[in-house]
Amino acid sequence: MESIILIVPFIVGFWFIFFFICKSRVREKLIEDGFKVISIRWAPFGYGWFGEKDSFIFKVRYEDLEGKIHKAYYKSGIFSGVYSAKDEIDYD
Repeated sequence: MESIILIVPFIVGFWFIFFFICKSRVREKLIEDGFKVISIRWAPFGYGWFGEKDSFIFKVRYEDLEGKIHKAYYKSGIFSGVYSAKDEIDYD
């Protein structure tokens, strides 16, 4: 029982570290591509979540080089790259 009490905070701590690493990788990818980041939010049930075990999915809003606002889903994992999906222009 005592080992569980010690292991759970350790696992939760690593989850948070991995989460923020993945989120920063998405931000870096957008900036590297020349886009202006508006928001990045965790979307646990976002596009492409089904069957995903080792990646975080984020709903992203950004401004492209022409000034158009996009909304897209980005997937990033600790042992994988950064991938975009369902990128659309936001007319709202």
